[in-house]
Amino acid sequence: LEPSLRRSGISAASLRTLELYLLSLLHSGAWVVFGLRNLLLQRLRAEHWQQGAMRALGLSAGFHWYILLSLNSIWRHPLVTMHHMGEAIGLSSQLCSQAIGNQAVSSFGALRGLPTFLLASLSALEHIGEPPSSMPFRTLRFAATVALVSCKAVGAPLVLRRMLALRPELHQHALLPRKLVTITDAAVSLIWLGARLASREPVEACAQSKIMPALLSSLRKSTHHLRVQAAMLATCLGLQSLYLAGPASAAALALAALSDIMRRAANDATSAVRPLHTRRTCALFGAFGALVASVVWPLPRRPAVRWLRALFVDSGVGKLLKDYHSFRLIEEVPLEELCPASGSRAVLYACFPHGIFPFGIQLLWLSMLERGRILGGLGASVLFRMPFLRHFLAAIGLSPASARNLCSRLTTPGACTFLIPGGIAEMFLNDLDREVVELSKRKGFCKHVLRTGATLVPVYIFGQTQLFYTFSGKLQELLRRASRAIRVSLIPFVGRSWLSPFVPLEQPLTCVVGKPLNSGATPIEQPSAEQVDELHASFCIELRRIFEQYKTCHIGYENKRLYFDDEALDEDEVEQIRARRRLEQFHLFPAKL
Repeated sequence: LEPSLRRSGISAASLRTLELYLLSLLHSGAWVVFGLRNLLLQRLRAEHWQQGAMRALGLSAGFHWYILLSLNSIWRHPLVTMHHMGEAIGLSSQLCSQAIGNQAVSSFGALRGLPTFLLASLSALEHIGEPPSSMPFRTLRFAATVALVSCKAVGAPLVLRRMLALRPELHQHALLPRKLVTITDAAVSLIWLGARLASREPVEACAQSKIMPALLSSLRKSTHHLRVQAAMLATCLGLQSLYLAGPASAAALALAALSDIMRRAANDATSAVRPLHTRRTCALFGAFGALVASVVWPLPRRPAVRWLRALFVDSGVGKLLKDYHSFRLIEEVPLEELCPASGSRAVLYACFPHGIFPFGIQLLWLSMLERGRILGGLGASVLFRMPFLRHFLAAIGLSPASARNLCSRLTTPGACTFLIPGGIAEMFLNDLDREVVELSKRKGFCKHVLRTGATLVPVYIFGQTQLFYTFSGKLQELLRRASRAIRVSLIPFVGRSWLSPFVPLEQPLTCVVGKPLNSGATPIEQPSAEQVDELHASFCIELRRIFEQYKTCHIGYENKRLYFDDEALDEDEVEQIRARRRLEQFHLFPAKL
């Protein structure tokens, strides 16, 4: 609330006073919860209901002394000063006395905390400008008056009198200040209430509340934010589970088979244990067969459009995922014009950069799905060797990245396909400080576009490299070489936290779809190297153009420039990167993590 309160003109001193009101709310609310907790645990006959009395008294006395010492303006209000000073003295006398039991402390504190909680709420509302004649203020004032009379003016003295009759330990001299403070506070409450009733002003017309619209708006924003976070967390956990389900199942089966072999070796082959081993072996062979079947089972040829729309569009999950990244789609040519009908030529979206995980392409895919089109794609071949994950990827329209699959898609009329030419190598170029794409030697997709006569569209996603933290330096180079050798990404990364490394940082994403290239061209069965180089050069120029033209539309990219993998970095930019890395050289990942 602080930024909105500052915009409304509240000074820093008023904010400090408001902080003390909120602290009073926390203090009195804690006493109410403490009393209800002990009452409930006592009714349930729990063993630990008598814990925490001395801690509660000590914290409460510290709160009242803190108010008296930190708020200078309190001395201009005699009743408030007398209340806090009396409470500080009374609580200090309780701390100095002998053990008086948790029941007396909790019930007495709860009775005095409830009206204080409501009165502090009234003071906070009045301090931030809520009209006294508004409905929330009147309702809260009525509740505070009822609580003040029933709890502090009547209830607390009656409870004190009953406890004095039943508990002889309350007659010790150290508790005399506490009794005097309670009686004085009750008398002052009754006198103050009588004076307010005697000088009651005429009833005003109900004014419009100022705080309720702000609170409701804040509540709606908080609820939406929680839904967005939950949608992204569920999506990432689902992908992570699919990714790890196959290897985890294989490891579990291997361990189970090894333990079975060890048990066979340790036990004698008696008739009593042989049927058990037979059943276990059959179960292991059955699970292993199911795992192998999920790897070799044919993939679906067509994506499940109705199921995907129900899962991502109709449920609202796709919109929540877009809101998480504040996704913005900029189209120089509308997608409907690029893919007008099923009889038109295929379109290839060449997307950069890859990043650790291409969330921007996932959101572009969702945008196409909302318009009733499926944006197919090509993914790493290793992903289609994993059980369970391969079927999910095929269901959303992906296929293994190979020349055969690319040609098949580009020769399908009206097909829309995305491709990330940078691949695994570009994942190791992921850097928070600079934008580098793996493009100088990646010409194969241009050759296939010329062969099939398909339309080539450059796509750049701003913010894709800002979603995860990774290693840098010699370790990164070593992992890059190992990943290229085995064709599997071995790059370690972390996103929002160590507990959920697959969840990306909450950074905005801007996807720019450039102008089409090779549109309407005649297919060339065997394109020459010069023709491939010409289309590749045009693509590089177009990709750099959309980066320079739209980088001001994305926060944090205004002073950046796009580098290809064969270009040297600017010396000034290198020095800035080194200076930033020197500040973080003692951290495995950046300090703000």
